[in-house]
Amino acid sequence: VHEAAYTSRPGLLIKLVQSGADYRARDVDDRQPVHWATANENVQCLRLLVKKYSVDVNVPDGAGMTPLMWAAVHDCPDHVAVLLQLGADVEEKDMDGKTAMDWAVHPGNTDCLSQLLTLTSTYFKDRKGRTVMHTAAERGAMEDMLNSLGGMRQQISDFGDVDGSLETGLHANLRPVALAAVLEETGSVESRRTGMDAICLERDVATDLPTLHVDVTLVPRPA
Repeated sequence: VHEAAYTSRPGLLIKLVQSGADYRARDVDDRQPVHWATANENVQCLRLLVKKYSVDVNVPDGAGMTPLMWAAVHDCPDHVAVLLQLGADVEEKDMDGKTAMDWAVHPGNTDCLSQLLTLTSTYFKDRKGRTVMHTAAERGAMEDMLNSLGGMRQQISDFGDVDGSLETGLHANLRPVALAAVLEETGSVESRRTGMDAICLERDVATDLPTLHVDVTLVPRPA
């Protein structure tokens, strides 16, 4: 069944299940056929396993990796889209605390990442305290990440407190200066540094390297 799912042969998969094969069987890495179905050329087996045979769309393997994470690893945007339509949870974490969004970071290609990235999800941290921005920097995909964030102009310009205030301290992992520039492009707000203590260096818990933190105040642009 794993082989049929991996090689995208839905007809064979159906015959195997009809003959009594276990479509939830696990391999030595604790992966089910639904995990293997995320790496082939089409989504037929993936959809078949989840819809027809009611396989858990968020089932983890031995490393806590869900089908959505594996689709992101393989950089298969069609599989990501189908899994999201079928109810895959973008906030599920693997054994290292990484989400599908982290696994979707690929230099030069944001087809998967753009389906998973949201403003709030950029705050998610793995077990070492790293965000998706750390992942992007590590993989040489920072420009792709910032371009993806740039597509959220309306979300960012609407971001604020419950009282309607737009004042917030933006963590450097979100590239606050870049985000402020995006906000300024909307014409609705302007940014300014918030005092001498707004810029500081801290140690990144994962790399033990200095990390720049900048606080930015976002205020309504004068009429």
